[in-house]
Amino acid sequence: MYRDRLTQNRSRELVAAFLDDFLAQRGWWAARAAWVDERGMVIDPWRVSPAAPSALDPLRRHTDPVDPVDPGAERYPEPVIVPVSDVRCTRALVDDFSAAGVDELIVVDVAGVDPFDLRLAFAVDAAQRRSPDGIEALRTGAALLPTLIRQEGERDALRLGALRDALTGLLNRPGLDELAAQRPSGSFLRAVIYLDLDGFKAVNDAHGHGAGDEVLVGTAQRLVAQVRPHDLVARLGGDEFVIVAEQVLDESSVVSLSQRIIGAVSHDLVLESGAVVAVAASAGVALWPEGEPLEAIIATADGLMYEAKRIGGGIAMQDGAGRILVRDPLDGRAVPEEVERGRAPVRALPLDPLGDAGEGGAHVVLRGELCTVAADEAAETVLDALRSIGRARPTALVLEPRGRGWARDGVLADLVAAIRERRPASRLTLLVDAQPSAIELRLAAEELRALGQVSVALGGVGAVHGGDLRMIAQVSPTLISLDHEAVLNLTRTSPAGLVARLAAALAQTVDAPLLVVEPPDDISDDTLRAWGASAVARTPAGA
Repeated sequence: MYRDRLTQNRSRELVAAFLDDFLAQRGWWAARAAWVDERGMVIDPWRVSPAAPSALDPLRRHTDPVDPVDPGAERYPEPVIVPVSDVRCTRALVDDFSAAGVDELIVVDVAGVDPFDLRLAFAVDAAQRRSPDGIEALRTGAALLPTLIRQEGERDALRLGALRDALTGLLNRPGLDELAAQRPSGSFLRAVIYLDLDGFKAVNDAHGHGAGDEVLVGTAQRLVAQVRPHDLVARLGGDEFVIVAEQVLDESSVVSLSQRIIGAVSHDLVLESGAVVAVAASAGVALWPEGEPLEAIIATADGLMYEAKRIGGGIAMQDGAGRILVRDPLDGRAVPEEVERGRAPVRALPLDPLGDAGEGGAHVVLRGELCTVAADEAAETVLDALRSIGRARPTALVLEPRGRGWARDGVLADLVAAIRERRPASRLTLLVDAQPSAIELRLAAEELRALGQVSVALGGVGAVHGGDLRMIAQVSPTLISLDHEAVLNLTRTSPAGLVARLAAALAQTVDAPLLVVEPPDDISDDTLRAWGASAVARTPAGA
């Protein structure tokens, strides 16, 4: 599609030059081209000669509809003189032409300007309008114009080929730069989406580079099918793609487009060999302010994409306050995760029972950064975090994996195996979220529970808009958790303690204790115990 777009742009340049030269040589006043194909007629702006009377100045400012219009049944294979009101691409300007003493135009259709037909219209003063020399010159020029365009197209073929990626047919970086430069944003926002495939190297390693090429071609086809006609898609090399989204309304519309794109890309692909490979992607999204160079915006989007991949994948975008937020690529309702550069890959908290008996445990958040690390190294990182809070061998260890990267094949299972091998705790529990977007992670945890390696706890209770009862029934958790945000947000809209009491009642129904993680500082352990909580995980004093 980009070859057609580049060819069309070049054809327009040649026709514009033809019109300018003809006006200058013949002393005619104004001319315009209209491009006709099966969709209708797209009208270019008027080109007005410096010799034209001031009464035709409105032509310089006139704008026509962007969408194609009906060209009508009339055809003009030879130059003919037609009343202004009868020319469909000019009817809106009848009064302006009349003020300049122009009531007729010279019109000719030019066939064979592949893949378009072309309609040319000229405004000429009455003295020259019926000049045989002028009409003959136009007839000759119109007849030669398709040949000129084809010859120029052949000369440009190598240049156009150099602007495309040979494997996928998408734009390459020079082609992206050229087309983006031709399309100023005007009053609309633009955005850059930098997309990188997740796990592409593993496909190459397992199936060979030919299979990798199939994945790249398939991804390119899916991208082109999802973007809008005026958006640009380029492959920069390897498994990296860039989309320049034109005419976006706001940040949320770019996120929606990104989620649609990644949702289309993230499906299994059947190779010619019959093998099936899983394809997924992460993206960085950056708005493109007017006047900023494309190179700088691509670099920003690339950096954001890296932040998304660093925590296991997603769509990363920077908000107005400068925070980096990574959104789930498939669930638009999921709460985005705020990412701090350089943060620790784990966060460990002491877990203490609220009753009179029982030994202390630990609650460890496994951030997305850790899922890209080898299992043995990740397990040692968890043990180091436990030692840092004085719980080197807790009775109960609750691991809370965050980020879609943990749901990939074997990642969570390998970490659990590495931790169990080191035996830091007598009981190992995986805490997974109740949000719909966490279904793959819940399934991974359920598989490990079925193998007898872990028990499963459920978090995010109270945040799924009525889905808690169904989710608890499905998962049958051995622990239910309320985190800091859930307690804080829900107590703002409910009487103090009501949310915790309801959660405790749900937990009691399935014979599971209620854990409250990092409650607000003004809620004491005695208060939590009175509300029905069984255990609490707080930040250690001085930490």
